[in-house]
Amino acid sequence: MRIIPIALTTALKSQKAEVKKILGFASEFLPLLKPSASE
Repeated sequence: MRIIPIALTTALKSQKAEVKKILGFASEFLPLLKPSASE
């Protein structure tokens, strides 16, 4: 029964890492997609 909590915590950690990657890419590409916002 200890495997389930470990799997959940690892899944949450991986999701957080993916979210950070997505936010990083978004922060880099949004200015390129919306040049008027950077002006």
